[in-house]
Amino acid sequence: MNIDEEVKYKFKPVWLIILDLLIVYLIYCFVDGFISYSKIDAISFWMLSMLALTLWPIFKIVKISFRMLKGWPALVISKDGITDNLNDFSIKWRDVSEIYMTEEGRFAGSNLVVNLRAPDLYFCKTPIQKIFYKVRKYFTSADVAIKLSFINGKKEDVIDSINTYWPQSE
Repeated sequence: MNIDEEVKYKFKPVWLIILDLLIVYLIYCFVDGFISYSKIDAISFWMLSMLALTLWPIFKIVKISFRMLKGWPALVISKDGITDNLNDFSIKWRDVSEIYMTEEGRFAGSNLVVNLRAPDLYFCKTPIQKIFYKVRKYFTSADVAIKLSFINGKKEDVIDSINTYWPQSE
């Protein structure tokens, strides 16, 4: 592999199509529920709160789906760093302290974990981001986790591509 070229991995459309269909079904259920219950009562309040809780994941999945339809790569590995279009993230090689693969189980899939030397530079730009980062650190030790089940390609190829670029930049 030539060190000057970048390696691009496409989105795996199967999972995104399933999630998009689930979103369409959820929206249908909410609309149907609001039509059935025209008055404000406990059920419609519950449905409104459930809709509010699901808006952020819906937004993320729809945004990823539009990127897939536009032909954006899911993951780009180049001599400068990693660009992850799943999580809207770009990392320079000089900021990476450790990269490893985790096997989460049968249905969860594998994650590519990227830990940073100075995560505050990426995650703590505002006070709100700092709070979210500290809360997130209670649940996971990974700074960035890239879900490989959404990326079309073998995980061994992804690791080989990373090993081509990362040791040379340290």
